[in-house]
Order: sequence, then C-alpha cells, then structure tokens
Amino acid sequence: MQTMRCRLDYLQKSDYEHVKKLYTNEDVRKYLGGIIPETLTLNKFLETLDRANANHSFYWVVTLKEDEQFIGLVSLENHRMVCIWRCHTSFYPIAGVRAMLKK
Repeated sequence: MQTMRCRLDYLQKSDYEHVKKLYTNEDVRKYLGGIIPETLTLNKFLETLDRANANHSFYWVVTLKEDEQFIGLVSLENHRMVCIWRCHTSFYPIAGVRAMLKK
C-alpha cells in the first residue's frame, strides 16, 4: 500500500533493527506502557512475526517513498475473544517525522 509520500510493507525479519528502535524509544513508547528493555526486544519482535504469520494480525512498516527511511509501524490485530479488530500505531515523534518529510 502507498500514499503520495509513504509506503506500507508487510513486516519482515529484516525490519528488526528499525522496530527495535521504536521499542526502546521513550517518546514513542510514552503512552504504550513504556520502553521495552533491549534484552526483550528480539523475543517481542519474533512473537509479533509469529502472530502475523498465523494470520491473526497484520503488521506493516511505514517508510518514506523518497528514500525508504523507516518512520513507524502499524498493526491491525484480531482479538478473537471479544470479536473485534484493534489498530495500533507506533511512530517517531511528529517533529521528527516532519523533519524527515521536509528533506
């Protein structure tokens, strides 16, 4: 999927280092329960990939089309117990994204 400036691609193992930076960024994780300790990031990432591969959820990395710079993560998760879908987003702080878009 894509917009005029951004592209969304399915999450892959090769995205780990980018997602790890989101997990450990205090500004990104401020309202998401706090940062994830670096020692736990690989396990959390692999669990996320497992959910995506089991067709229970969808995860996309968001990059700028211009230079493929990673700016965030979007997920759509199926919570089967209550029959709803929840959308989650994790992006770098808006000032940082604006600076990336102005380049």
